[in-house]
Amino acid sequence: MAQLNVIAQREGYDAEKRSALTVTLDRRPMSMAVILEAVRHNLSAEYPMLLNTPGEYNLGTIYALNHDDRYRLKCLSDHEDLQGTPTGQAIGELLAHLDAIPPQEEVEANTQPT
Repeated sequence: MAQLNVIAQREGYDAEKRSALTVTLDRRPMSMAVILEAVRHNLSAEYPMLLNTPGEYNLGTIYALNHDDRYRLKCLSDHEDLQGTPTGQAIGELLAHLDAIPPQEEVEANTQPT
């Protein structure tokens, strides 16, 4: 995430430009700034909190957040202004990282008490 921000900044995607670049998600405009901040928040706060707090539905919540983050990033990476750019590539790499989440069944099988 930090690398993506550095690359975007170098490419001229300052706060104003990130706010101006929007994609339509579920018939609503959402800016690059909002998408990246939401993903950053989930990666730095929500995922760790859910992993470190006992709860019956925490794993399912992580998968739901991951699904939402992947959807937003995919829509952002498809934006014509980001095609073939270092920023677009960095978004694609973050998307690939989120795609690498193991299947829920595998995680549950490896975390069940014996």
